[in-house]
Amino acid sequence: MSIKGVSIQLMIGEREEASFSIKEIESCIRKAASMTGIRRLLFWNAGAKKNHDLISSISSDLGIELYTWFPVLADIVDGHVSLDESQLNPAGIRGYGKSGKWSKIDKGEENFLFACPEQSHKIASINRSLENILDSYDYSGVFLDRIRYPSFAGGLESVFGCICQDCMRSYEAYSGDTSDELNMKLEEILNFLALADEKNLEGIHSYEDLFALSGAETFYKFRSLQIERIVSHFSSTAKSRGMKVGLDLLTPSMSDITGQNYGKLHQFSDWIKMMTYCYANGPAGIPLEAVSLIRGLKAISRKSLPEKAYINLCSRLFKTELASSCDIILKNGIHPNYISSELEFAAALMPGFEDKLIPGIELVNHPFFTPPVRKDQCEASLNILKDLEHEIIASWNILYIPDEYFSMIKERMI
Repeated sequence: MSIKGVSIQLMIGEREEASFSIKEIESCIRKAASMTGIRRLLFWNAGAKKNHDLISSISSDLGIELYTWFPVLADIVDGHVSLDESQLNPAGIRGYGKSGKWSKIDKGEENFLFACPEQSHKIASINRSLENILDSYDYSGVFLDRIRYPSFAGGLESVFGCICQDCMRSYEAYSGDTSDELNMKLEEILNFLALADEKNLEGIHSYEDLFALSGAETFYKFRSLQIERIVSHFSSTAKSRGMKVGLDLLTPSMSDITGQNYGKLHQFSDWIKMMTYCYANGPAGIPLEAVSLIRGLKAISRKSLPEKAYINLCSRLFKTELASSCDIILKNGIHPNYISSELEFAAALMPGFEDKLIPGIELVNHPFFTPPVRKDQCEASLNILKDLEHEIIASWNILYIPDEYFSMIKERMI
């Protein structure tokens, strides 16, 4: 049994241009290719335009499929998302929520500030940026990222948006409900969570259960349709040029709360990267997302419940056993068997698409996302993938992945 193949992600922004020379970037790619072979290179260029030509030349020389890694609703390539363009949550706040929000979310090159899907002028502008990239450079495909609503790392309140005027106009046409009725239902959910005791929490087994607390399931489905519409639109831009499309989706036990429905979205893609991040303390990483939810629930609670009550709820929602405290969850992550169970979960949602599901495995030693992924954690994840005989995507920026980790991948490809 062995790992079937490897793809890599590369992001070059201001930090990388200041920290790495052109020769170092090229050497990093060529070294990884010599050790593991690289099937695809997913490239996010947030720096100089000349980087496109450089990475294209290297990829062509090595026979690597080159994709433009394109963030759609947040951290956009050409410009930024302003607060006025961002999503409005039930707390009446644009952008982030306030309860459980990751303290570093707006401190790095990426700020995870999500545009409202109904901002038609903004969406059109972002799509023109994609068209310009595809028409100007030699790419084989598009890797669509940030195609979702905010996650728990953006604050608990943010997962119940967007309720701006434009979204409410579309929601009313879809559902027949009024915006006032929906606002009351969302407020009821947050009030329930604030007043819930342990027995109340035990009745919640899914994200849809949260919305069902006040009869807001229709809004839950509406959010999924909004993301489906966005993905369809940007996928068509690539497909119309004969290009392949990959999707960067949160791991399936968390994706639904952000509007990402695997069963619907796979029809717009050639393959899907699953963000099965068992150790990462960054947005999309299970440890950080779980702890953000736990801390968000504790922040709004008017009860003095033990932390374990919220951990148990998160374990049910994320479909995995979590450690006994937030500190331990952040330090040790979750067992990498989670990768296997998430692959099975996703495959059941998309019969016949199983071989096009590719786990993303975090291997970075990045100065902003601490602590780094340890060698023993890397080995544990790779051993699971070896046993599954699966392709992987080494995540999420090759420039911060130690050479030793690629050697470990090579050992498991034999």
